[in-house]
Amino acid sequence: MLMGKTPRGVRFAPVKRVKVIHGKFGRERAWGMAEGHTIWLDKRLRGRRRLEITLHELVHLLYPEETEENVDAAGKLLSKVLWKEGWRKVEE
Repeated sequence: MLMGKTPRGVRFAPVKRVKVIHGKFGRERAWGMAEGHTIWLDKRLRGRRRLEITLHELVHLLYPEETEENVDAAGKLLSKVLWKEGWRKVEE
């Protein structure tokens, strides 16, 4: 299968490590946030929605200049595929 070329304007950020912080973000009216090398996730997230938001925020870190619309679409597509393939978080 041939892969398409990456458009010249798309820049992949050199992220090697990601720190994930869990908390409540009701005040920010967000399920997650991303900045630098850190992702903040609302600790109340569960199941497929948690996977989707985690991936959404990771896409923000990797492609910081991408539009919110594209980041949202990528997070949804990635989570859908991984969920169908059986990826689940084992709750501690």
